[in-house]
Amino acid sequence: MKKLIFVEGVSGVGKSTLTVKLRDALIAHGFRAVCHLEGDADNPVDLFCCAYLTKTEFFQLLQDYPIDKDTLIENSVQEADYVLVRYGDCNTAFFVPTLFDVLKSHEGFYKPANPININQYTQVFADCWRRFLCQNQGNTDYVIFDGGFLFHRANDLIQNYQATDETIARHLIALLSAMSPHSPILFYLSAKDVGARLIQARESRGQTPATEVQIAFELERKHRQMQILNILPVQTCIIDISNGWENAIENMIGLINDDEGGLKK
Repeated sequence: MKKLIFVEGVSGVGKSTLTVKLRDALIAHGFRAVCHLEGDADNPVDLFCCAYLTKTEFFQLLQDYPIDKDTLIENSVQEADYVLVRYGDCNTAFFVPTLFDVLKSHEGFYKPANPININQYTQVFADCWRRFLCQNQGNTDYVIFDGGFLFHRANDLIQNYQATDETIARHLIALLSAMSPHSPILFYLSAKDVGARLIQARESRGQTPATEVQIAFELERKHRQMQILNILPVQTCIIDISNGWENAIENMIGLINDDEGGLKK
């Protein structure tokens, strides 16, 4: 793999849309490029709908649900001292209701009832990156992630651990270390009209209208994300999309082109 690329920004700025457009632009240049969007079941570093279990807890589940043993193993990742089990995606539960409920009670990352130790949380995601990079040597030229580095990790750490910017930065620096030697480019999509974009995005998704509280939250989130970016040792390009997305992909390709000494297959 040649390069990791992250597309970051607050809700409503078009991270998913531009992630797909950037992938398509790189493919048009003759490269092997893939992208992973928020909520994708095959996203290797999202851990969406993912239970965190000790080895003992996992082996007990295999005994308690023998009919589901193969499915449990198929949807699990086993490390030395823990097991991750993906129990669903945005639309589908992977297990029968009783087992699904057990696994959901062990949710490890999105609003967990009992958050794991924050150091273990960092270790889990560092392990995710190491596994992913080991499995993808030479398979692709560019892998693009929609909010998979800053956006989701900062959200989880703030929500589950009330983490400071410095704590979040330490976590992300540990992940950057795990990514070596595939030092990424991070594109941060910034807009002056955060509130208007959030309102439009929620409307297009069929969600309830954005409230003043939600808009204020996104503005604060943007401020914190920008502060954290100032701490991180990662190549960052801030792209202002206040006047639209027309030039965003061109700017992204231009920076990748400069970084790679010219986009040549």
